[in-house]
Amino acid sequence: MYSIILATASKYLLLLLQMFSVFLLFRGHNEPGGGFVGGLVAAAAYALYFIANGIGKAEKLLEKLTERKPVRTISTRKIPAWNLRKGEPIGCKVTLRGKLAEDFLVKSFLAVENRILDSSFDEQGNLAFGIKEYIDFPGIKYDPDIGIFGFNVCATIKRAGFRVSRRKAKSRISKKSAITKEESIQFIKEKFGVEVEQKE
Repeated sequence: MYSIILATASKYLLLLLQMFSVFLLFRGHNEPGGGFVGGLVAAAAYALYFIANGIGKAEKLLEKLTERKPVRTISTRKIPAWNLRKGEPIGCKVTLRGKLAEDFLVKSFLAVENRILDSSFDEQGNLAFGIKEYIDFPGIKYDPDIGIFGFNVCATIKRAGFRVSRRKAKSRISKKSAITKEESIQFIKEKFGVEVEQKE
């Protein structure tokens, strides 16, 4: 159910929560918190925005960025404070593979000036970072029908043999097939010419 009060408030809350998530990111260098908690706060900010304004704009943006039809993500729990019921859509995503994924990553890195933090990588070598405003993405102009907001980019870095871990009959991944955080960082540096910075 659309609420003009919540829709208006969400625009300001989105900005405030984004600022708070950045604060948590840098605070985590010396105290508990950091990238993971900051990411959760940022994700919650966008989830609230989409719930308040509908996810149609987000779907339109993702389709514009990727030329692929987005898939909606569904709530697995009830959150009364957000007027959210279990099973309702709370966001959307697009999965890209191969050359399409590489081309999208190239543009995504350009949107953040080819610089990301080492905290963007987890211990399994996966990568996640945010783009504050979609107009920073190369070739994309402001669309008044969409408004202005950002999006997250998540990439799974893997080598042959990794799919073994996803079979129904679970098998351990050999050390040769597993990718470390350091290997993933080195791959991103060499493949995409990205500068990976440490948190100060």
